[in-house]
Amino acid sequence: MTINVTPAEMLAICNALAASGNQALSARLAEDAEMGEPKTGFDEAIEKALARRSHDTANRIRAERRIARALVKACLDRGYLISVYDSEDWVVRRSDDKAAIMLALFSTDEDGIHLRSPTGDKLGWFQLIYGNSGYDVVSDHADNEICNAIWDEVISPLADKLEGEM
Repeated sequence: MTINVTPAEMLAICNALAASGNQALSARLAEDAEMGEPKTGFDEAIEKALARRSHDTANRIRAERRIARALVKACLDRGYLISVYDSEDWVVRRSDDKAAIMLALFSTDEDGIHLRSPTGDKLGWFQLIYGNSGYDVVSDHADNEICNAIWDEVISPLADKLEGEM
């Protein structure tokens, strides 16, 4: 069953759940709604999994989405441009548009996120492979100072946290 609500209505629901002591459900709903962002391939796959009552699959995809969001945010916050290669095509090239980048992810079984400086210098890459445990979606990355810093500061701690929650 699908219930359509506005972002404002979803925020009110999340706040009511948090006020009633159900912070975990409130946080999950807020994450699923991601106020104001377009629905991504992750979101559609989560909905399909829940429709099939496959909660483990939905939770895995939520973990993949959470790590992908954190990776994209970390790269953009550092001022890098992102290109997305979906194993067939460059679906996004040198972009700083978070919504466009997130829309490009999760359309195939794996994605490459490639980083460039604003002047066009190649900085590194991350390989995302979907369908394993969720927290391990970043399967590889360039071994350089930039990618290692993002791995050490953002991805690895989040992956460890998500692994502990699963």
